[in-house]
Amino acid sequence: MNLKSVQKMLQSEGIQTVMDSGLLKELVFPDENYHEVERVADGWKLNYVNRECKTHVTYECKKKFSTEEEVANVFLMCELEKHFGKQFYRSFYKNCIREVLEDSPNEYGLKRAMDLNAIPFRYVSLMGYEPYMTHSVLLYMQGEEWAVSYINHGGRKGKQAKTYAEFVDGMVCMLEGAFKLYLYDLFEEHQRDCGREIGKLSDYEVSILLGISQDIT
Repeated sequence: MNLKSVQKMLQSEGIQTVMDSGLLKELVFPDENYHEVERVADGWKLNYVNRECKTHVTYECKKKFSTEEEVANVFLMCELEKHFGKQFYRSFYKNCIREVLEDSPNEYGLKRAMDLNAIPFRYVSLMGYEPYMTHSVLLYMQGEEWAVSYINHGGRKGKQAKTYAEFVDGMVCMLEGAFKLYLYDLFEEHQRDCGREIGKLSDYEVSILLGISQDIT
């Protein structure tokens, strides 16, 4: 997959991008942060552009890549993570999801929250309920904190994880990840129907989609 293919895929989701002078970036509002892909002499860079301070825009190189295919996959995941995240929080606040989880911080509350967001329950796995569902988001204890990670198609837990002190915060993260994973599967199916193949994602790329990657935000 190359960057031109990524542009077409994002356009199908209503995400407009522009490629000019070796830069690929999303067209966003003037004060909105964004990721961009930059062509450099020895490969590609993924930059994060922070425009919250209007008088001082900052550019941070998040990762370097040797091939266009690698950076294309990661850029696609960054854009979809942002896009799906906006959709999740519109539903999250509309349906008072946090209140649902706080009132019932258990499997019943989680099921209710997933029903309100129309997420199939197969996209989540819970500690103590093994074997875990493949291609799902897992909530489990890591020391004294709650951690959220990806369970891949082989049933193995990914190396990337995001941790929380509070159980409800961990449930919200897992719920958001499940929502993004579900929408991604629908997105991938639509691209396949249009004759565009994404290919198999690595656990690391999925962690970016879920918003739990440690080095790319």
